[in-house]
Amino acid sequence: MNLSVLLGSGDNGVFRVRPAIVRKRVHPDDLVSLKAHRRALYEKPHGAILTTVVRIKDDDGDWRWIQAREQVLTRDARGRVLKIRGVATDITDHRQLALSVQRNASEILRAQQDERRRIAREIHDSLAQHLVLIDLTMSRLEREAEHQLPTGAVHDIRNAVRAAHAEVRAFSYLLHPPELDQLGLPGAIAALARGFGIRTGLDIKLDMGVLPDLPPIAQLTLFRTAQEALMNVHRHARACTVNLSLNTVDGGVRLEVADDGEGVQLARLKAAAAGVGLAGMRARLIEIGGALELSVPERGLRLRAWLPVEQKYCSPPTGAVPRA
Repeated sequence: MNLSVLLGSGDNGVFRVRPAIVRKRVHPDDLVSLKAHRRALYEKPHGAILTTVVRIKDDDGDWRWIQAREQVLTRDARGRVLKIRGVATDITDHRQLALSVQRNASEILRAQQDERRRIAREIHDSLAQHLVLIDLTMSRLEREAEHQLPTGAVHDIRNAVRAAHAEVRAFSYLLHPPELDQLGLPGAIAALARGFGIRTGLDIKLDMGVLPDLPPIAQLTLFRTAQEALMNVHRHARACTVNLSLNTVDGGVRLEVADDGEGVQLARLKAAAAGVGLAGMRARLIEIGGALELSVPERGLRLRAWLPVEQKYCSPPTGAVPRA
């Protein structure tokens, strides 16, 4: 259904309706983006075409997703817009299909996270306890043995137990960081940054805003992104200072990690991102409606990751991270 047909004002997808009539039918949540689209259209050179997507109520009272391509048709002598010409396309079915795919992907990720949390707890509560028991039993054997145990064998067993215990802790942490449950996302990222700064010598400056409630999968995704970003700074940037911020922006939560190192690391990161690093983080963000971008300011590298607070829509059409 084209906009002109939807509003009963024409056919062939070319609409000749006043902006005020359109605004009355546009979803309240889309009015701001529609106004921004129109302002940008008015400022563009004559003949430029811009595209926007909004929800418009049809005659039956249902919301339809409409993609509108518009251009300024005529202006007066002072450059004021007199007429706008546009072509509208109903993309409701496509939008609903995309949302369904996104919801399914989110459910899969949520199920994966629940399973990883369960496995992490099992490893911590079961396997780790068995290793502790082995260590205690070795100590008991040393005390109660009638003859001295072979020193080399005891030493090897203790080293193996310590190494296994360290690996169990690391594996459990990778499956699900306990700080997320204990401290929440801002506290977990702050603890990560402080510990990372101590171990690497980086001066990490934090700006942690007040965040809305986020689903567990969104929290874990942003935490892993911060973790990966800090690791890349340490590996590639030769930086001294990192600014890490986590704030609410444009109806979502934005994580930003900016360093003062070598901005040329961007090419290295892109070349190295074909595995479970940044490419994996970008894929996980997109799957739950977010976006990730890298940019090179005057100095260093800036990573920005954004996730919507409410998982209602698909990721931004441009895949861009809000900058405001």
